[in-house]
Formats: sequence, structure tokens, C-alpha cells
Amino acid sequence: MSTEELKEEPDYLPIMSFVLVHRNLCVLSYVIGRLRAGGDSLNRPRSIGFGGYVLEDHRDITYDAFFGILESGITILADGVGMPLEVAEKARYEGELIPRTCVISKTHLGEDAIFVISDYECNGAFDPGRPNLSFTGLKWLEKSNMPNDLSNFDPLSFSMLCNTRDERLSAFP
Repeated sequence: MSTEELKEEPDYLPIMSFVLVHRNLCVLSYVIGRLRAGGDSLNRPRSIGFGGYVLEDHRDITYDAFFGILESGITILADGVGMPLEVAEKARYEGELIPRTCVISKTHLGEDAIFVISDYECNGAFDPGRPNLSFTGLKWLEKSNMPNDLSNFDPLSFSMLCNTRDERLSAFP
């Protein structure tokens, strides 16, 4: 179904990948939305999850990519965050992108979706901290030094940053 058809169907929800990129006790975050001249980046929400809609094109008949969910996450890390192709292939085929759980939550636009949360442990071969045109405001958040106001995060990120009890729903493994 197209996303427009999904909006009209009360019995179906879109599936979205939501990849948490970790390094030590930090999780990578970014500002949601495109950078525009004259735009106010301070009023845009942040997210700790990289990904997006899982599309039919993400399915792979020769490899179990978790119904396209893993491929969706890898694609956004490669195309959006700048993960080198060889590192992306290793993450995909050698099990470095690890599905954690799934939840129903609101998108940053306020629509319900099924989010499949996965973890990727960043290693020395991939440094997403460098400037990038696809994601603005890339910033590592430290577990011991969280922002005072978490209300400026998208709904799922907010929930995961506030959750310390359930490992599956915590921003930090």
C-alpha cells in the first residue's frame, strides 16, 4: 500500500525502521527536517532514531532482511549519514544491525506507525559525527549528560530517553 492509502485505512499502520547508533555510552541524535534558509532550527524536534518507512523495494529474496526493515535502516545509514558501502554491507550481512523490539508510537508528524527499533554499535570504520547534508545537527548524547529538556524530541525518542527500566525501550543498551 502507498502511504496515502495507509492514511485512509484504519486497520493498517505503516512500518518504520528506527536505528539507534551507539558509541560507548552515547547515542547519536539529529534535528528533524530539512535545513532551509530563514528556518528556525531551534524549534524543530530532535530524534535519536535513523530510518524511515519500510518500502517494498527494501525486501531481499536472497537474504533475510527482516521483511526489509534492516535494509531500510542500512539504506538510511549509508545514503543519509554517510556510512561507507563496505561498512554498510558488513552491518547488514554480518548481523551488526540488531533488531531490538517494535512499538506503536507517533511519528514527528503525529501519525501512528509501527516502529521496529534496531541497534548499531559504531566502530572505528564509521564516524557519523562529521558534517552531513542529509541530517542537520548531528550530536552525540551522553548517558551521563542528558539535556535538561527532553520535550523537544520526537515522541518515540522522548519515550526511549526517559525509559531506564525496560532495556528494549531504553535509548541506551
